[in-house]
Amino acid sequence: MEMTLKQELEAVQYQKLKVKFAELGIPQVWKSGTKKVVMIENALEILERVNEDTTTEEIIEEIAQEKELASKTRLEVAQTNREKAIAHVIANKQLWTKESMERKIKIYGNIFLQHKLTIKGKEALERQEVLQEAIKILF
Repeated sequence: MEMTLKQELEAVQYQKLKVKFAELGIPQVWKSGTKKVVMIENALEILERVNEDTTTEEIIEEIAQEKELASKTRLEVAQTNREKAIAHVIANKQLWTKESMERKIKIYGNIFLQHKLTIKGKEALERQEVLQEAIKILF
């Protein structure tokens, strides 16, 4: 039974991965403190892309640029969603008074303080920020 490269790398102990990556010609993949699974995935991605025309440095640079582009895209989507939420609050301005918005902002602030590390806390913080932006625009 023949082992795949992924299985072979998974069988190697964490401390010996640095030597194994050097044998494969990709010592740049080793980063102390990085999880073994992440390093193996990075190594496999680099080895898939290697051909005679490109060097591993060029491939690592390409991967870093792709990850940066993906994170920028996620930030743009988050910003667009936030702008949509603010526009929605402003469109329903007849439902709000300044006092009711301030009260809701305080409520969301309290929810955030009680649930800081949970999704509920994160959502409360986002809603609070949306209302704060809307109150600046409306009043």
